[in-house]
Amino acid sequence: MVVIIKSKQIIIISLITISLLISGVLAIYILGYQKVNTNPSTVPWGYPDYDEHELTYFEAGQKFNAKASFGGMRIIENANKNGDEHFIISGGSNAFGEKIPDNLTLPILFGKAPAFKNITPHIIAYPGWGAHNVLSYLENNDLKKHVKAPKGIFVYQLINDHIDRVCGSDAYLEWSNGTSPKYVIENGELVHKGKFNESLYFKLFTFKKGLRLISPIKIAPIKKSYLKKSKDLEKVYPQRCIDILIGILNRIEYLYKKQFPQGKFFVITYPVYKNPHDEIDIEVMKKLNFSLNRERITFLNPVTFYQDQLKKYNIDKFRLMTSDRHVNGSYYELMLPFYNFLRTIEK
Repeated sequence: MVVIIKSKQIIIISLITISLLISGVLAIYILGYQKVNTNPSTVPWGYPDYDEHELTYFEAGQKFNAKASFGGMRIIENANKNGDEHFIISGGSNAFGEKIPDNLTLPILFGKAPAFKNITPHIIAYPGWGAHNVLSYLENNDLKKHVKAPKGIFVYQLINDHIDRVCGSDAYLEWSNGTSPKYVIENGELVHKGKFNESLYFKLFTFKKGLRLISPIKIAPIKKSYLKKSKDLEKVYPQRCIDILIGILNRIEYLYKKQFPQGKFFVITYPVYKNPHDEIDIEVMKKLNFSLNRERITFLNPVTFYQDQLKKYNIDKFRLMTSDRHVNGSYYELMLPFYNFLRTIEK
């Protein structure tokens, strides 16, 4: 009888303990969930066309708005709309022209340069985007609805952070809230898997976020600068992320060429961010170059042209950036001849 009572007590205590643990885990998850969902996101992450809206920026003591619509196309009212060729600029915040007023954006600079007089520019980009958002836009929208000229160029403008974004690193999820499209490689094929915030990993991320909120010690996602100290490329830019990025860029080119067979597709970098002493960045650029060339995607790193332009005009590279280190209108003005050079490349 005594043994039975002890067994019952053990069962009851175990059930109470398990219930408390589940309740604790659930409470931490709810705390993290509330934090994630109280951080408002108005970003159109590349799904079907959105209504027109404006983003407000403050830069160099000035306030101005940037119009966007169509799920991530910046609207430049005074850009040339009657050109014989199109020039599509795609990517994230730099391609969008974050903190750049309309009159200093690449489309307006095209309009001022005689070499681009027959060009109609388009921007398919948005702050926070990566290649996965651009691909989602192309999969969910009819590009020909907005791009009328049958011949032209599609440029994807890449920064190293886009490698993290396509595979949903913690640092990316921290500010994007997992609202962007998720792609994975399965059996060698690129597969769309809904959004990051629908995945099991995001549930774990949400729990970790709640845990950080109650922890007496401030815990933050590991910074890339810390990972780079290991000089281990796999730790900084995992191969699976590079493979996903390559798969996405390959798919972008396919969808673009399907609609515009006469078009040319390029992937280019922003040399203004390059550190010649950063071994990891040099190594990942070599790997991207090899992988993209293997897929017959033209990848260009215009660092030599950029350095020559700096010397020619005696410009400090920091004059080419906004207050939050995005490229500014002066950068695009400096690089304008390079964009014209893209048009001369035979493919």
